[in-house]
This record gives sequence, C-alpha cells and structure tokens, in this order.
Amino acid sequence: MMDQRSAYVSDMEPTPRVFMVEKTDFRGRQRSKVMEDIRKCILDHQREDEDSKKDLAHDLKEMMDEHYGRFWHVVVGTDFSAFMSYCPGSYIQASYGDLVVLLFRLG
Repeated sequence: MMDQRSAYVSDMEPTPRVFMVEKTDFRGRQRSKVMEDIRKCILDHQREDEDSKKDLAHDLKEMMDEHYGRFWHVVVGTDFSAFMSYCPGSYIQASYGDLVVLLFRLG
C-alpha cells in the first residue's frame, strides 16, 4: 500500500520516498529541466524540521525566479489545501514521500 491512513501510529506504513510529479500543465522543451531542478532542490532539503520546509520554499522560489522568470509562488508542506489562480502552463505539483510542493506562476 502506498498511503495507508489509520488512527493508530503502529498501523501506518511509511510513504515511499520517491520524487513524483503529481500534476502539471507545464509544457515545452524546458519541462524535463524544470522537473529535475525541483527534484534536486527537494533532495537537498531532507531535514525533518519546519525550518527545512521554509528553506525549501525559499530556495525553490529563488531558483524558479532566476531560471524561469519572476513571479513564482511556492507552497511546501505535508497537510494543506490550496485553491489559486495561475498563469496557464506554469502549475506544478510534486511530492517526495509525504512532502508536497506546489509551484505556480502568477503575473
């Protein structure tokens, strides 16, 4: 099982730590490069504390702004809901284990 939910900690199986692009409408020649850049950034921030998530969000935004133009927004976490507007062709949702990363461009 991939993501078993249970009220009892002892019943839960860990989610495998595999980088996956869950959803994207990113198109074009740079798609593979963007995905690889995101994967590398996530793997560089594998600490289990809240500062690591904040650092990951900051570093992802800086990287995306620098390499792919400005106005990227980044959400990083294990439990959140999101509803947003974004520029077509700029939405990426990826995961690594229980960690989920949303990136989108607005502007």
